[in-house]
Amino acid sequence: YWMPLASIVSALGMWLTGQTTFASARLFFFLIAAFVPPLTAALAYTFSQKNDIAIASGMLAIFSVYHAPFVGVTDNFSLFMLFGGLYFIIATQLMQDPTRMRNWLVLGVLSGLMALSRSDGLLWLPLTFLFALWRAKKISSFLPHPSPFIFALLGFLLLMSPWYLRNLNLYGTPMAPGGSRALWLENYDQTFVYPPTLITKESFLAQGWDKILDDRLWAMNMNLQSGFAAHGGIILFPFIVAGIIYYRKDDRVKLVTIAWLILFFVMTFLFPFAGARGAFFHAGAALQPMWWS
Repeated sequence: YWMPLASIVSALGMWLTGQTTFASARLFFFLIAAFVPPLTAALAYTFSQKNDIAIASGMLAIFSVYHAPFVGVTDNFSLFMLFGGLYFIIATQLMQDPTRMRNWLVLGVLSGLMALSRSDGLLWLPLTFLFALWRAKKISSFLPHPSPFIFALLGFLLLMSPWYLRNLNLYGTPMAPGGSRALWLENYDQTFVYPPTLITKESFLAQGWDKILDDRLWAMNMNLQSGFAAHGGIILFPFIVAGIIYYRKDDRVKLVTIAWLILFFVMTFLFPFAGARGAFFHAGAALQPMWWS
């Protein structure tokens, strides 16, 4: 279920330098990571309209606690932070004028970029539809206007269609067929089992509901810790909660909170082993610019 964007970005650095070293692969990740703090500051300014608070938010993005070791390596952390920050900047513009269909197209493209980065990035398309449903009320007094949904879907497909066509050519399905088997993992090590047909719904259910529930309670404990320490930055966590309460009527805050809750549910109850072993931490990187703001 690994998605290709981090590999593509790594390959660009190698192509540009003519070398296949780790340093070359990291080149564009350094550049992408460098954009995250000013982007976070710009997002924070939309909330406070105060330069000092915006700068403080940007500093939080620089000194990002658990994320700091990962933003410059060949992974999806900096990609997700960049796309997530841009997503909420565009969402800010749509709060002011939801009739700008170009921005809905951009949200669809950003959703596609996140889906091309990580398999859980696919969640951003329904989140965009949810946001469109809220904002469409400002366009039409009676029924949600279809244009935001159409433009968002178009933007998503512009990015993802080549990948889906590639999968159809290779597997006969839009998604790689092994991905859904992750639902039936009995332990984390089965992520690497071969052949994948050894992982079945029947073997999953055969382990008994006590074991299935225990695994999910373990994942819940690990993900709560990750939410507090990694996403919340420990000391920053109560301020994030206070910010959510203070700006609770802001559609962006509603969206980021719902996104976190959905990720927590998916990474705890549907994919507990992947979630507890890092996927929840990874997936939440897209929300970090909002938490720092």
